[in-house]
Amino acid sequence: MRFLAETDSTNLDALRWASEGAHEGCLVVADYQRAGRGRLGRSWFAPPGTCLLFTLILRPRIDASHLGLINLAAAVALCEALADREVESSIKWPNDVNLADRKVAGVLSEHDGGVVCLGVGTNVNVASFPDDITASATSLSLHEGREFDRLAILVDFLARFDLLYRDLPGRVPEEFRRWCGTLGTEVRVALPEGTLEGRALDIDSTGALIMESGEVISAGDVVHLRQRGEEGR
Repeated sequence: MRFLAETDSTNLDALRWASEGAHEGCLVVADYQRAGRGRLGRSWFAPPGTCLLFTLILRPRIDASHLGLINLAAAVALCEALADREVESSIKWPNDVNLADRKVAGVLSEHDGGVVCLGVGTNVNVASFPDDITASATSLSLHEGREFDRLAILVDFLARFDLLYRDLPGRVPEEFRRWCGTLGTEVRVALPEGTLEGRALDIDSTGALIMESGEVISAGDVVHLRQRGEEGR
């Protein structure tokens, strides 16, 4: 494991380390990221000493069609670790973890040949957020009214992720369905060719999103329009 007091991005550090021959399971953890990134090139707000920021180096020996399940497994493992702390969370497809529909964590994996660098960022003890994201982001401490041990969450996450990863595809699709708040919800999906709206029904064996209209979406930016059980309101 490499612990960094400060870095630009744990994913970039992990990619460099992997290119130097780092073994599967090597871990980069940072107390602060100057240029943390989320999906679609978005920045990640993470004040020093408040977030759990790490990247795990993987060298998966699975069919390429199942690589997307690695992100899903990470989201499931984090939800399970939070449940151990009596925190109720859900996953917004494909890899955001939410508390009451506000984002608390995100997963970003980057591939380089046979290497996957799995990055996870979790808002643990963040006290406040900038005005432009305060309505959409939260932290464990803000939501629960108590502080959390970042290292203990990391240890639990790694143990749970290891079980899921070693068994891929295994039970990942089934467990993801259990935690996913997107399924059964009216959504808007931003795709390269345009925008799609409709009800998200399920995921397939590769983790792709299946829409009620029949479309199968392997990647896209999802917005929840109406939550399950709110039809007719």
